[in-house]
Amino acid sequence: RVKLGWMNGQHLKEMGEQADAMIASKAVELGLVKDADSAFTKSAVAMCSGSLELVADIEEPLRALMAYPLEETLASDGAKGFVEDNIKEVV
Repeated sequence: RVKLGWMNGQHLKEMGEQADAMIASKAVELGLVKDADSAFTKSAVAMCSGSLELVADIEEPLRALMAYPLEETLASDGAKGFVEDNIKEVV
């Protein structure tokens, strides 16, 4: 079963944009996003798709991504230098 999951994941990676479109559609179906073609959805799928074995596996990583406390992180002392520098070192 582990090998089958791994093979499915490899197949999704090989499918590229077609798999991304399927994953984005699944995210809409699950009610996680409204528009499969939005810039946010495309970016989120790109960030999460590399670890998926099945299209349906998008729910957990996408929920985790959307739950990330971005505003609090950017407001933290640890991020202050990056934010003040327009995050040039990260980009």
